[in-house]
Amino acid sequence: MKTLLLMLTVIGLLTLTSCSNETDIKTMMQNTETRTQMMDKIVSDQTMMTEFIGKMKNNKHAMQMMQKSMMKDREMMKGMMQNIMKDDKIMQNMMQMMKNKGMNMKDGMEANSKDGHTHNH
Repeated sequence: MKTLLLMLTVIGLLTLTSCSNETDIKTMMQNTETRTQMMDKIVSDQTMMTEFIGKMKNNKHAMQMMQKSMMKDREMMKGMMQNIMKDDKIMQNMMQMMKNKGMNMKDGMEANSKDGHTHNH
């Protein structure tokens, strides 16, 4: 009888402890400040970040989110470049900056032809 009572007590405590841990994690994650601190800790620790990336790679939803994010970034950059190229004033400023820094097409082509790497596209 004492053994049964002891076993039931241990099982009860383990059940309460496991439920308590799950509740504690959910509570912690709901707190914005705590969640931010946890994420900051993960991204600033190489080992934790490596583990996190491994978890992401093995999670289909996480990978889909990353791919969508990367596509949005590409589209945004493409749109920005198109807008820059359409704006004559910006293009003139960029060309002037490149010229001032010695980065013009002619110099690049001459440098390539001198080292034998002429590229005709």
